[in-house]
Amino acid sequence: MPGMTTATTSVEAPSLDTTEAHADRAPVLLRALGRWFGPLATARTWKETLALLLTLPAGIVWFTMATTALSVSASLLITIIGIPLLLVAVRLGRLVGSVERTTARALLDMQLAPFPPVARDGGVWARVRRSLSDRPSWRGIAYALGLLPVGIVMFTLTFVLWCAAAAAATFPLYGVFMSDSEDVPEALASFTHGWGRAGATAAIGLLGLVLLGLTPRLVHGLANLQRRMVGRLLSSPAADGR
Repeated sequence: MPGMTTATTSVEAPSLDTTEAHADRAPVLLRALGRWFGPLATARTWKETLALLLTLPAGIVWFTMATTALSVSASLLITIIGIPLLLVAVRLGRLVGSVERTTARALLDMQLAPFPPVARDGGVWARVRRSLSDRPSWRGIAYALGLLPVGIVMFTLTFVLWCAAAAAATFPLYGVFMSDSEDVPEALASFTHGWGRAGATAAIGLLGLVLLGLTPRLVHGLANLQRRMVGRLLSSPAADGR
């Protein structure tokens, strides 16, 4: 109509640069997720986990054998069989070193040089003195006695970390089937019903995903402590360490 102006609205199409920017973000995000969760798919993570979980049962076995052998032999030193029993007890340290070095090679990827054997030349009393003063044997005994408290810590931390990560990451899958509880503090009541519960469930699941990526790195740190203990007590100075 005369005197009226027609308004036109133009819709701008997304620019090519914006589309490419969004397209480039996807590979970056995938690479970041791959780096974060990548250790879960490596053999090193699970070998180190197994090595740490074995420290407790190994510590119980070695501690029991070492304390029993030393106490029995020490109590019988006044008899004729005391010294032979003490030789057996000290020799146990060599056995501990051999077994633990084999375990470290298989699970911790350590290259450990064994100690040279005890010299067998000379008379009987000379061989007895060398055996009783054999430093590698006593270092093995020290490892046997120390592995129990260390194993308790290593086993507990490793077990708790993996259980907490797995339970939290999968909580959204089983949390929806958990019944509402009335026995909760009033401050937390909003997180057990409706949208509050949905948000809490999602937050726990997200925390679990963070823990799943973090746990292999913490396990690796604990395994490095175990490597240091094995390397210092059970390996000849000629060892490469790892």
